[in-house]
Amino acid sequence: MNYILSCVRCEGQVTASEEHTKWSQVNKGLFVVANSATSLVEAAVLYPFELIKTREQIGNQGVRVIVRNAWKQGGVVGFYRGFSWNALGGLPSEVLFFYSYNVMKEKLAVTYPHMPEVGVHCCAGAAAEVVGTAIWVPMDIVCQRMQAQSMYAPPAEYQGLKFKRYNAKGTAIVRSIATTDGARGFWRGIGLTMAIQLPSSAITMAGYEHMKIIFMRMWKLPEDHPGVHLAAGGMAGMATAIITNPLDVLKTRFQVDTKATTVRKVLQELLQEHGRWGLCRGMLPRALSLAPRSSLSFILYELAMKVASMQDIEIPSALSDANEWMS
Repeated sequence: MNYILSCVRCEGQVTASEEHTKWSQVNKGLFVVANSATSLVEAAVLYPFELIKTREQIGNQGVRVIVRNAWKQGGVVGFYRGFSWNALGGLPSEVLFFYSYNVMKEKLAVTYPHMPEVGVHCCAGAAAEVVGTAIWVPMDIVCQRMQAQSMYAPPAEYQGLKFKRYNAKGTAIVRSIATTDGARGFWRGIGLTMAIQLPSSAITMAGYEHMKIIFMRMWKLPEDHPGVHLAAGGMAGMATAIITNPLDVLKTRFQVDTKATTVRKVLQELLQEHGRWGLCRGMLPRALSLAPRSSLSFILYELAMKVASMQDIEIPSALSDANEWMS
């Protein structure tokens, strides 16, 4: 990304620009606006895969059945059940993640100049995830329950899916959570979520930065080439999806279950129903979601960074004030 890497040389020729955009040179207010816009595009394109993944993890239906039922529920709209709640939490979460990542990465690089780059990326990614997850979890819980409630045939074996209505609005779900579990109910499973997201972000960011250098060398392309971001982001997302899928299955079932339970009990029920392969449920749609999502995310993120780094752009005074405040 924008961390100052040493020039990558292949066969004696420079294959990446010697000058890279520093975070300190980026207009912070403009970055927030640009990253918000690109994050919305990303979420809109890839949300259907997230819906399919959730329904496969909590039920006994295959991908084909889930897709057919979602289409019957309203065509294209059927694949966007709960999207508004996902965006409400996901957009600020992603913006804060990348913002925090760049701040931490630059501080670590300055404070610990001899730290390996992979260590800088892993630590910065994990630290940024703590900030983003705290905002994302409440909206994710509401979103997942909306996805589960609109399943055509809730699985009889999974007793956690005892909803009175299968098309309840998000506000009704919010009231239900607040009444049943209080404020803590909106952060249900946050410990498990952190256990998934921290290593996921560390793997994704370190994998992306490392694979980016490899593809730059292999294809002799500059760092800002879209093909580099596409390939590196996709590889990083695929690896993350495969490694962390078992924990993601447990997290999803735990958060969707409306009755009091424990992670251990959720694991026992999962193993009884599906055996060890149950931990792999939803891996295909999750990989199909994370790989392109990671590619698209990094392409759009780099675009946002590039836009926010253009010194000749005149920005409104409000953004200028925001930039000064965040600096």
